[in-house]
Amino acid sequence: MRWGTSATDSAVVSTIDATLNRLRMRGDALADAVALRLDMPPTVSALSELRFLAKSEIGIYQELLDQAHTIPADVDFAQIEQGRQIQLAFSPVRDLAWLCGALPQGLGQCPLLHPHQFPLELQQRLQLHRRINQCLIQPNCLQPGGALHEQLLQQRLQWALQRRWVREAGWNPLEFGEPLNQEYLLLMWLEYTQLTLHNMARLGARLRSADAAAVSAFWRLALHWLGLDWAALPADREGAATLLRRLLWRYSHDHARRLQQMQVLRDQLRLCSAPVSNALLDAVWHWCNPDSDTATLPDRGLRWLITSNRGATLAHYHLPGVDTLRQQWQVRQLRNRISHDLPARAMPSRQTA
Repeated sequence: MRWGTSATDSAVVSTIDATLNRLRMRGDALADAVALRLDMPPTVSALSELRFLAKSEIGIYQELLDQAHTIPADVDFAQIEQGRQIQLAFSPVRDLAWLCGALPQGLGQCPLLHPHQFPLELQQRLQLHRRINQCLIQPNCLQPGGALHEQLLQQRLQWALQRRWVREAGWNPLEFGEPLNQEYLLLMWLEYTQLTLHNMARLGARLRSADAAAVSAFWRLALHWLGLDWAALPADREGAATLLRRLLWRYSHDHARRLQQMQVLRDQLRLCSAPVSNALLDAVWHWCNPDSDTATLPDRGLRWLITSNRGATLAHYHLPGVDTLRQQWQVRQLRNRISHDLPARAMPSRQTA
């Protein structure tokens, strides 16, 4: 969708508001229709059950599988693979930028979820982020049948089941919109692109324009596999920036809920396993927060972190072979974390289907 960046400001605002209002009232129609018919035991995943039913009954089950394996016409897998590699090379700073910056500035600032739903969804988002990191090791992981494609399709079905359960419990869509709606997925895309890249730059890792575009293309397809309507995505970075500003402004008046959500985020941040100390995590949180004092860097560890990231970014782009070595190093680090299950301090999770 073109978000009208060439129009007047009032026309842009009206277009964006009307679009967001429609997205707020939309879930994921095809996945929701399938979820109404799924009734599997706890030991069977929703994706396995979907594939079994598609073989035996075809119909809507096969339709969802076909949609989930249909590649949009303008997808460039070479660019998406570039986005995977650059995220892998900058994995530590990307994780900090997302956890301490993008997530609180996006999900924390926009109360799109019911207050009782927010802690559970936050847990699932952190678990999903961990699984995404594990899949980034594998080349072409977003292609149909790839490791990340499978994870995202499973999550899409899990969200559809959650929408079903929440609706059955008496959800009021007029107050909160559809649960886990298209507006929520759009905000998730903005977190992983606009907000994460912005906070990476604040932490000393400013990507080149081509790499930033590759990261954006990667997450466009990833969110499409999660059920976001491809037509709802902005066509360019200017449109995405305009959309993000408006989305944050729409929810800026709900100050009490924003404070509550930010406190939940801060509490859970201390439970997450991270390769830095809690003191440095707090310093990064304040530095990435838009209300922080940008004039000074009071924390010595934070100063060292930013300087280190600047040096690593300079080496990545200007020293031959360093980019490949950094990717290989991050692959080894991620595999080591997975094999030894280092995120032992991660928050307790509800078993998903």
